[in-house]
Amino acid sequence: MIRLIFWPVLAPSFLLAIGGGAMMPVMVLAALELGATDAFAAAMMSMVGGMALLVTVPVGMLIDRIGDKRAMALATAASAVIIGLAVYALASPGPYALALYVASMVLRTPAGVAWNLARQAVVAETVPEIHRGQAMTALGGTMRAGNLVGPLFGALLLTCLPL
Repeated sequence: MIRLIFWPVLAPSFLLAIGGGAMMPVMVLAALELGATDAFAAAMMSMVGGMALLVTVPVGMLIDRIGDKRAMALATAASAVIIGLAVYALASPGPYALALYVASMVLRTPAGVAWNLARQAVVAETVPEIHRGQAMTALGGTMRAGNLVGPLFGALLLTCLPL
């Protein structure tokens, strides 16, 4: 059963969680580097969480309309473009760099929500009912493991490659 979903769902989920977790310490430091106050950098992280709450139901409706695998592909592409905007904001600081950076971090959230919801739907539809609980547990475990490893990896990178 795990073999059925390992490469198409579990491995990418683990890598995505590592990347997302590694970004967490960097997101705040990057906002500070662009001129945000401590309070605003913390508020930016709250905006990201608030956006996730606001978009979950509409994103779920969109996934129902376009399909799970297509939603995962579109979310991946959208995340890449949006992260590119954040990198641009960091690479060319100017009067609007902080606004562009914050907007990109907040707008990345719907893509992340879409990817997470779609991968859960793929598992629910792909795995036989008798193994579905085990598969969902494996999926949750990959996310938790990635969320553990990611910030550690991000902190390690910050010691080697400071902002």
